[in-house]
Amino acid sequence: NPANIWLLQHHLLASTRVYLALAAGQLAGALTVVKDGPQGLPMEASFASCVNQLRGAGAKPAEVTCLAVQSQQFAPALNTLCHLMVLAEQSARRDGATHVMITVHPRHVAFYQRTSGFQPLEPAKPHAVVGGALAVPMAADLARVRCVLPKLRPRKGGQSRLIVSHLDKQASRATRRQLEQLWHIVHAHRCSATIEPNRERPMASGAA
Repeated sequence: NPANIWLLQHHLLASTRVYLALAAGQLAGALTVVKDGPQGLPMEASFASCVNQLRGAGAKPAEVTCLAVQSQQFAPALNTLCHLMVLAEQSARRDGATHVMITVHPRHVAFYQRTSGFQPLEPAKPHAVVGGALAVPMAADLARVRCVLPKLRPRKGGQSRLIVSHLDKQASRATRRQLEQLWHIVHAHRCSATIEPNRERPMASGAA
């Protein structure tokens, strides 16, 4: 759109939550958590069968969408992403969801499996919400997994390795305390029909 804002009709719902990550006073990333309801979920534009299958099994899904990270450097971008995903999980639990759903680029499926316990639901296909780009629908059962913040272990040559960062419900108290030590300043907003363009900054968008 002319304002260069990634906006969905679901953003106008009072139940939708937008999370912004700030680093040194600058916008570092953002994501949206959409609670299921009469309006459905954004991913149903292309993956309605996956969502309906979960609902039919008694699940209460929520969707993470409009995920964007500002930094082009690996470590800052990874940290911002994973902190936002922790908040998304906490937000979904607070709103009574049993599953978190997301659509991701096919190249990123393994990453979300390793870091957040998401599992793919069907093969990639064009997704209307991201302009027809390929996307894979994924879901995480909140009764089985709990997101935790990742750590980067240095490798020889200056590269880093991502340590697997999701645990089951028996996660230690120390790990759970780590969830609360978010070193990004994150501000949560309830969306309304009035959107202030000056609070938005252009960020690379597309399937997560």
